[in-house]
Amino acid sequence: MKNRALAIGLFALLALAEIGDLAGLIVTLGDPAPAAAQLGISPRAETIRAIILLAFALIIALNSAIALLGALLRHALMVQFGALMAGVGLVLYGLYQIGSALFQHGQLLYAGVGAIYLGLAALAFRFARSGAPRAAPAQPKPEAG
Repeated sequence: MKNRALAIGLFALLALAEIGDLAGLIVTLGDPAPAAAQLGISPRAETIRAIILLAFALIIALNSAIALLGALLRHALMVQFGALMAGVGLVLYGLYQIGSALFQHGQLLYAGVGAIYLGLAALAFRFARSGAPRAAPAQPKPEAG
């Protein structure tokens, strides 16, 4: 029960956070100039950066939703698959943020954000490995008399 509640909480928060991230990235794609100016890169580089992050955020959001649904339905395979794929998306997002911060725009705050994503990936992989939550045991059927 405890693992199920943790899975529901984690994957609900991940799905909501990434949906918010997706919205922000879509706004950035509409007008990349302010974000580019903030990072000290060209609008074209910001557009490419936003498209890459949008793809990773979409992977995380969709697979977090799958893991959340699996936890709600007590379907271990859905939790494992969603958690594994969300974890992969989190690793890619985190590594890209760190690399982008170190080699592209120099804003080390984003490297910290990338490190947080890697930590969240570790949690997601924990649920992928554990397979929590398990389905409730089947109740024996009463014998017909």
